[in-house]
Formats: sequence, C-alpha cells, structure tokens
Amino acid sequence: MESALIGLRYETYVQNEVSEAVWNDCMEEAEIAELAYWKIKYLPEHFTRNARDKYGYQPRSEKYIRRKQYEGRRGKAKYGGEVDLVFSGESEEILHGPASIVAHPSGAEMDMPIPPYFADMRWPSSPDPEPEVTAVTDEEMEELAEHFSQVFQQALDRHLQGNGWQKI
Repeated sequence: MESALIGLRYETYVQNEVSEAVWNDCMEEAEIAELAYWKIKYLPEHFTRNARDKYGYQPRSEKYIRRKQYEGRRGKAKYGGEVDLVFSGESEEILHGPASIVAHPSGAEMDMPIPPYFADMRWPSSPDPEPEVTAVTDEEMEELAEHFSQVFQQALDRHLQGNGWQKI
C-alpha cells in the first residue's frame, strides 16, 4: 500500500525550512502510523459481507459460491460462506496477525504474513486475493491522507518546538 500524501498541511514557522533529516523522520513516522491505522481500521472491513461491493472484488464462480454456501449451511465455512475472502477463517486469522512496518523517506512497506494459497492460486481463473485485501475506497484514502497529515504535523511540531522554534 502506497502512502497517501494528499493535501499535507503545515504551519508557518519563524524559520520556514527544516533539514532533510527532520523532514524524513517526520515522513517516516507518518507513514508507519498510516499503515498501522489501515491495518487496524480498514483491513477488518475486507472480511465482511459487504466487502465485495465496497471494494469491487472479482466475481467468484457460481460453482464456488454454491460450494461455500453449502459448507456454510453445514457449519464448515465461516460467516455462512458469504464472505469472499473467507472460507475456513484461516486467511482472516493469518492477516490479522503481527506485521512489521519499515519506513523510508520515499515510502513505507508493511510485511505481514499471508496465507499460502494467496501466492499459489490453484486455478488461472481464480481471483487474485492480494489486491482485494489491500484495496481502499476513495473515502478511506481521504481519511488515510488526513491521518497521515495529522501525524506528520504532530511530528514536525514536536521536533521544531523541542528545538526552540515557535509558530507564527
């Protein structure tokens, strides 16, 4: 997931330039916070009944849907077989597990475990689950951008005010 840097706001300071190191530190802090926020707030949305419509998932075959619904009625498929990314619940459990986030001035990456079948799809016609899991809506992107801006501004304020700079 790329960082959403939209409408970054900043305050005017007595000295209006900051070092590249300070800027990069603030960017990295905001990028880490943004990915953590996505994982906590938006990743769970992908494991709901309305995720298909919300995120535009690829269609599943009728045969697969019938099988999941059948297994759901038997209690063998989580959520009654009605959630695209969930059959047994293993993928949901794995993706909600621990993740590590590494940030660089140019972006951040989240390393999180994925179910083995995400990387090794059995049939060519099977939907690719990775882009479905990481999809965000326009509204979510706007909220992520706002969160990024807030964290960046807080980091910049903390650094500059700690070094004797004052807001005008």
